[in-house]
Amino acid sequence: MQRTHVKRFASLLLTLTLLFQVSVFTAAVAEPSGAGTFSVVALKTENTVTPLGIDDFTPRFSWQMETDAYNMKQTAYQIVVATDPTLAGGMVWDSGKVPSDASVNVYYAGAALAKRTRYHWQVTVWNDRGDSAASEITW
Repeated sequence: MQRTHVKRFASLLLTLTLLFQVSVFTAAVAEPSGAGTFSVVALKTENTVTPLGIDDFTPRFSWQMETDAYNMKQTAYQIVVATDPTLAGGMVWDSGKVPSDASVNVYYAGAALAKRTRYHWQVTVWNDRGDSAASEITW
């Protein structure tokens, strides 16, 4: 009779240990630390960081979304271009919020650009959780 209790106790202990391990593993896979936070980095214009001269009047913009969260995706972006380095004035183009996962070679679609003019830009990105993050301003 005592042996039966020991076997049942050992079986129960093993079951509880396995359940604990499975719940810890599932929690780690579902949401690693930093879930929900992200930033927008690696901004490029015509595949170059801060180019000094571009002869294309419809340049392409690219960026990356950096996160330590599991399986986070971009769902929308907004690009703002201006002649003012703070983007407070000289607005040239505001794409508005565009529902898209595109982040490579997104074409400028604003007013005609002038020669020998430095343009500054910033992109804001939304993720699949509804959060947004704005990049640094670059040129």
